[in-house]
This record gives sequence, structure tokens and C-alpha cells, in this order.
Amino acid sequence: MPKKINVRAILQGKLQGMSNNDIASAYHCSKHSVTDVVIIATEKEILPLGPIPNLSEEELYQLFFPDRNTQEAVFEPVDYEYVHKELNRVGVTLSRLWVEYKADIPPR
Repeated sequence: MPKKINVRAILQGKLQGMSNNDIASAYHCSKHSVTDVVIIATEKEILPLGPIPNLSEEELYQLFFPDRNTQEAVFEPVDYEYVHKELNRVGVTLSRLWVEYKADIPPR
């Protein structure tokens, strides 16, 4: 999993007058990441004079990069009640349930 950009550190570095290269070096991130954050902050009018929003790290990251790290459910949720009921039957194993489950899935 890729490392998240430390938006707050980049903003603090810019407010302290650091260059993009210095910020990238100090906070171990790419120059492109620093540039992206600075551009977004300027568009959202957070920089150059605005204060850093008082948000958690996750909320701040989502403010800057709303499309990143969104997860969608790829699989249907497991019906554990059904699985446990079936496993209580004689001769039923988890492997057998898995084989039956795979047989019920339509091909792509």
C-alpha cells in the first residue's frame, strides 16, 4: 500500500517559507507530491496566507485528495449465520462450502 502524503507537514513547511525541494527532502516525499499539495492548497485558498485547517490527518488528506483511498466492496458480505449452521451439519467442511460457493458464482 502506498504511503499517504503528509499534507499538514507540507503546508507547515510552506508557511515557514521552505522551498518545495527542501520540503520534499525534509519530509521524505516526492517533489511532485509537494507541488500537488501546494497547487491544491492555493486553489482552496489555504495558502499563501490562510491558516491550516484544524482537521485530523485523515480529514485533511481527504480534503486534498478525495478520490484516493476510496474502497468499494468487491465481494458480497459473508452470511456467517448460514456458514455456521452448515458447518454444524455432519460431513460439511469449510472446504466443501467453498467448492459449492464457487460453483454458484456465474462466470465473468
